[in-house]
Amino acid sequence: MTRNAPRVFAMLCGALCGVAMAFGQPAQADAAETDTRDSFSLFAGVMTDQNWEEVLDPFSGLDLRDSYLLGGSASREWGLGRFGYFGIEGAIYGHFGDQDLLEFSAPIYLRSRRPERGYIPNIAYGLGVSYTTSVPDVEIDRSGDSQQWLLTWFLELEFRSQAQTRPYIRLHHRSDGFGLLDTDAGSNAVGIGLRRDF
Repeated sequence: MTRNAPRVFAMLCGALCGVAMAFGQPAQADAAETDTRDSFSLFAGVMTDQNWEEVLDPFSGLDLRDSYLLGGSASREWGLGRFGYFGIEGAIYGHFGDQDLLEFSAPIYLRSRRPERGYIPNIAYGLGVSYTTSVPDVEIDRSGDSQQWLLTWFLELEFRSQAQTRPYIRLHHRSDGFGLLDTDAGSNAVGIGLRRDF
């Protein structure tokens, strides 16, 4: 089993980010931090064999699998004034490569305030539930077992905060929640997305 993602995937992710950075237009009515914001996003990611702590370590490198996910999500955010945003997201991902399944997730999240300077990202953290249409093979490979229902969380950096179309990078995690669920299992994916307000 090959552990390195194809260069084409990295090139497509880079191109997606570059297009959004170059052509994203300012939001028409991106008013106060108290506004409601509805968005749709597309996401492409690759699974990794590492724990989430290792993924966040810039010196550990990434051990990527031939397992990918493509999907979309819809979200609504409510402004919390100077504290940023509270939001809810519904997402569906198709997994292919080492595993072939659909994943549905529904996290709630907090997002920091959106800086006016586009090169400074905002940060979001979400927590919710994840359901897959079959038990994920990648998680069985990593842990010896898994299940369809697991907890999920994500950590995200979103760029060009004041634009209507914005790129982001995300760590997508599924797990038993430190023993809250019976099966000791989990997986991580890293990827890039493109979000647009509607």
